[in-house]
Amino acid sequence: MRQPMTTAPAGFRLHYVDDSGSHASGLVSFTWLQLDPEYWAAAEQTWLAFRRDLYTRYRIPASRPLHATDLAGGRRSPSLDPGWDASEHGADVIVRALEAIGALAGIAVGTVFTRIGSDGFHAAKSGLYRRLTDLLDGDLRQRGQHGLVVMDGDGSDPSYAAAHRALPVSRRLIEAPVFRLSETDQWVQMADIAAWTGFQALRRRRVHGRKLWGWYRSRLGHLDLFGGPREL
Repeated sequence: MRQPMTTAPAGFRLHYVDDSGSHASGLVSFTWLQLDPEYWAAAEQTWLAFRRDLYTRYRIPASRPLHATDLAGGRRSPSLDPGWDASEHGADVIVRALEAIGALAGIAVGTVFTRIGSDGFHAAKSGLYRRLTDLLDGDLRQRGQHGLVVMDGDGSDPSYAAAHRALPVSRRLIEAPVFRLSETDQWVQMADIAAWTGFQALRRRRVHGRKLWGWYRSRLGHLDLFGGPREL
């Protein structure tokens, strides 16, 4: 007969990761939201309360994805109101979303970045992701936990899975990344908004006349694992 467990199971951690950056900026970054699964349900309910408020204010249903780039740029209005102007209200939606993320129970945020070298954007991005997996795996090992990465996308870029395969056999960051389309996943949308805002903190350029680079520190700074974006 199988013997019952005599020790408590090891801790587990979720990481919702998204990238940002551009060749023109000379920078690429990754931002992630991390939490233990025990906080997941309460945090999601807080976010869904924000989505209900967003519907009341702007008729943006929870089924419509929030993309920071579109909201900041005034493109692809998510509102059911045909007269809703994303160029006028999009920035307010981002700020409200950041405040909602900042209020989630059990959440921590991290942002890492690198500068694009002569090898180009994709090489810089894949190299940064590999260093990020090393960082997360090492932290999980130190804390005696295991973890999983969830990312926006369809998994067609093989460099992400390759980074996980390059970890040692005793790794704590298990499996390859789990890919989810942002259109169907609220957590991936949260990561998108956080990643875009983290990149603006690094880029420090106006977007449609607005100074956005202080939003990351003012809305998410209290959650940041390093006190701000960290170069890797």
